[in-house]
Amino acid sequence: MSFIRIMDGWLVNYNFFRPHMSLNGKTPAEVAGLKYEYHNWSDVVGIEKQPIIKELEPQPVKEN
Repeated sequence: MSFIRIMDGWLVNYNFFRPHMSLNGKTPAEVAGLKYEYHNWSDVVGIEKQPIIKELEPQPVKEN
């Protein structure tokens, strides 16, 4: 992977996906009024986001 591709990806992340404190939690693209359908890298690459934590069903407690 070339350095230019890495930098291009970083710029997309910085300007479209990363909220900035100085912009009150908005991205530069939002402040500029740009409309776009992608809101994270999962949208860009077309994979479905998986939950970070899997919910577990309660298990009965076995008494000895």
